[in-house]
Amino acid sequence: SAWPTSSTGTYNSRGIVSTYFNVESGSMAAGEKIWFNWDMTNTTDGNITFTVLAPHSAQGPNAQSWTSYTMTPHWSIVWRDWLSVGTPGTYKFYLGVCYGADTNQCLTNNAPWERLSADLTVVVH
Repeated sequence: SAWPTSSTGTYNSRGIVSTYFNVESGSMAAGEKIWFNWDMTNTTDGNITFTVLAPHSAQGPNAQSWTSYTMTPHWSIVWRDWLSVGTPGTYKFYLGVCYGADTNQCLTNNAPWERLSADLTVVVH
């Protein structure tokens, strides 16, 4: 694949840090599952509550991997989850977190998302 399938580096959103985010395939048919893998850690000594933390695209599709969750101090997890896109096109996804708004506002991109990774490109055909 000509597109990067892995993003490394440290991104920090209010103390939530992710050190990797990857997609298992950079190209798939419309409606197929797009599988993502990532980690996240609360690096603070306090609780962090978010509305949605998931693979996110400004073009519309979002997963809803973790919703309405409070991370306790220094809690970490490695996660794998998927979403599917029914419309062919080139999509840029990043691991994102949305705070404060209700879940539906986050999932419909009517609330701001904060970045936990660089963009990964997925081509849906």
